[in-house]
Amino acid sequence: MSFNAEQVRDEIYRCIQDDPTIQDASHIAVEIIKHGVFGKREIELRGRVESNRDKLKVDEIVKSHSHGFNVIDSLRVQERHGGIRV
Repeated sequence: MSFNAEQVRDEIYRCIQDDPTIQDASHIAVEIIKHGVFGKREIELRGRVESNRDKLKVDEIVKSHSHGFNVIDSLRVQERHGGIRV
């Protein structure tokens, strides 16, 4: 079965948002970017997560739902220390 980039993006986004083990997925964006004259499409993750554990979980979700599309992971970890973001 062939998947287009929009379907893959939507599936990844839904799985990230629905995962109860990710502390706060509201700052994660899943976007489609095009490269070159032939418009090669890739999926890009942008934004931030609360912990390294969340980043690993997002990576796990992406690997199992990317359907062969290249994924660029631009997520950053912004941990909280005593309620303050660092």
